[in-house]
Amino acid sequence: MGFRFELEHASAVAYVTIPNEVTPPTLTLQQLGDFLRSLESNDNGEGTPCLWSEDRDWVEHIRRLASHSLKVLQTLDRNWHEVLEADTIAKILRPLKLEFSKFKIYGLAIGSFKSHDRLEAFCVHAAYSSGHNGLFIIPTFPAPEETLNLFRPNPMTRVIATRPDLWPGVLFWTPDGTSAFAPLAEAYGLCNDIY
Repeated sequence: MGFRFELEHASAVAYVTIPNEVTPPTLTLQQLGDFLRSLESNDNGEGTPCLWSEDRDWVEHIRRLASHSLKVLQTLDRNWHEVLEADTIAKILRPLKLEFSKFKIYGLAIGSFKSHDRLEAFCVHAAYSSGHNGLFIIPTFPAPEETLNLFRPNPMTRVIATRPDLWPGVLFWTPDGTSAFAPLAEAYGLCNDIY
């Protein structure tokens, strides 16, 4: 299974894909709405799907979950730029977190705008090869002149931002909290060993 996302959604993506992540990200109503809309429309904003899999039913299931969560969000009487309470965010993201927490292995592409194509090729290959066992995630890396604002980066986001000497590569993790980073050249072999 595969999942592309805009980098400004990194905190939400980390929360729904890391099974033991219990602290919801700090998000405004607009940020959470934008994240859910991207899943509902299955569009990462660049004309490519956010979700891909040989199992089209899975993609449609995620879209329906996002649509339901978006409807719940839209019932809130809040300002678009207001930061939501943690319990509200947890409630709205719970269905997606339950679904995205079912995988045996996760892989997050880590790199830069220049390495995007090579990382995407790896993630597409790994997503199809893993079947229902793995979720491979790739952000849309910002161009060199673009900036990114995150309220409260989680540990994974901090690793991505502070260790460019390790790029490009893939951060792998399992539901029990085991994690490992592999440079891109080694990631293909590691995937073959896993499944």
